[in-house]
Amino acid sequence: MDHCLAIATLCWILPLSFVSADDTSLLPTPSEPSSVREIQAKGSQIVLELYTSQGCNYCPNAERLIQEMIQKGYGRNRVIPLAFHVDYFNTPWTDPFSNRFNSGRQWAYHEAFKKRNANAPDLYFTPMIMVDGRYPMSGYHSEGTAPLWPLLKARLDRAGKTRREASLSVRVESFSDRPSHRSLTIRAQAKTARLAGKDLLACVAITEGPMSTAVPSGENAGETLVEHNVVRSLQYETVSLRRDALTETTIPVTLAEGADPARSEIVVFLQDEATGAIFQVAATPWNDPPQPAR
Repeated sequence: MDHCLAIATLCWILPLSFVSADDTSLLPTPSEPSSVREIQAKGSQIVLELYTSQGCNYCPNAERLIQEMIQKGYGRNRVIPLAFHVDYFNTPWTDPFSNRFNSGRQWAYHEAFKKRNANAPDLYFTPMIMVDGRYPMSGYHSEGTAPLWPLLKARLDRAGKTRREASLSVRVESFSDRPSHRSLTIRAQAKTARLAGKDLLACVAITEGPMSTAVPSGENAGETLVEHNVVRSLQYETVSLRRDALTETTIPVTLAEGADPARSEIVVFLQDEATGAIFQVAATPWNDPPQPAR
């Protein structure tokens, strides 16, 4: 494993196409927004990360588990899923959504948990599920999804009872001359003394789904996989929260080439760069909502 993927180098933030919000050379030419919307974190939503690969025949089981989770009442009003496709299963079939940075993010969780507890289980496998950056589990069981649901539900319920220690709102600016771009102004504030003065990562994931892929080789050869919440890009900015005022940062985002805006979503979350714990999340569709008829 490349040393650059060690937790000390902030692997949580390694994106699909590595873009720091500080890199102004990559920003589009400013123009006036054609529309603006404000998104407020609901305060009760949970982030569920799935580390997956089209080259692994265990992973469709995890995808089914997440879809069943939604049917059992843990929909987007409660859980925001993010599917990170890793690259270490790319032989012989190369997962078109995979990236080494997704693998690096998963390795960072592995390192962080081992750092806190040397006896912690390994977390570098597929399919691996991480709930709110705190509660990991396997997404596979030889008997299907039934034995996994009680384990996942317990983690979701535990995360749902965790106090949200930060507030989060997002201003989304759209541009008629650049429909594949958005400008996000993220505002966050510490709600506890523990988070006051603490550096967090303000992360922005752009997801797309459902995505259908015919897999010609590998463990899923002959299957057509339908996958949801595929992370197409991930960007970040480091922010220091205060209790007495809002902390604000702006991150420009761009849709991946060929991505369907109607199936894409913007997910913003605050994450501890040392432990991976997620403190707040907000999500909104890429497309602006339809305007009411006059």
